[in-house]
Amino acid sequence: MNTPVIQSKKIRKKFDKAFKQHAVELWLNSGRAATEVAAELGIHCQRLSAWRKRFAPPPPGGKGICANLILHLYFNMSYSRAHARRTHLC
Repeated sequence: MNTPVIQSKKIRKKFDKAFKQHAVELWLNSGRAATEVAAELGIHCQRLSAWRKRFAPPPPGGKGICANLILHLYFNMSYSRAHARRTHLC
């Protein structure tokens, strides 16, 4: 008759911090595509990219391009305001 279909429950894989760091190091040092490394490790490439954001070393030369741009804009605006004040007082 009508027998119910039992679907297996999906089990979410959990990875410890050491595995995630090792995976990111392997990817960045190998020179291979994220899809290749992820397939080798049995994970999805988007997961590897997300781990990169958390575990990759900072880019050389400081805090990154966004932070440098913000600092540049901040100091230029401060200079412009000070210069404007000086010229209006004269």
